[in-house]
Amino acid sequence: MGNRHGKVMSGRSVARNKAIANAFRVAGLVESFGAGIKKMQRLCEEYGCPAPEIKEEGTDFIVTFFRERTRNVTSAIHGIKDMTGIESRVYAMICGDSTMTVKEMSASSGISEMSVRRILNSLIEKGLIMRTGSKKTGEWIRVRRDKL
Repeated sequence: MGNRHGKVMSGRSVARNKAIANAFRVAGLVESFGAGIKKMQRLCEEYGCPAPEIKEEGTDFIVTFFRERTRNVTSAIHGIKDMTGIESRVYAMICGDSTMTVKEMSASSGISEMSVRRILNSLIEKGLIMRTGSKKTGEWIRVRRDKL
């Protein structure tokens, strides 16, 4: 069993049910076989999250993801120390498109609209952003750090 865990961790994949695996591939639900674990690990690292814990139990693999961030990537990039992980996700969206609405941010991030509003209010209170214009046609303005 332990040897199988090592093979899976290195990206080797063996389909248990080849018919289902092929159906998923044809339907476009699988990018490539054997790439999922490495992709999960890479994405966790990119987002500053701890690596997922992967355990083998019998014929199953159990993957555990952790919410805590080991570092705040966006905060570090922008030199902002007092931003939470979820605030940094919303701030990054604003950096990418300052015209995004709350609804668009919610759809893009999977964060509820209510939570997006709460996060935006927190960023406004911290003096990191401000809003100009209307809810639909307005724009988010990032406040320059040297003005704080």
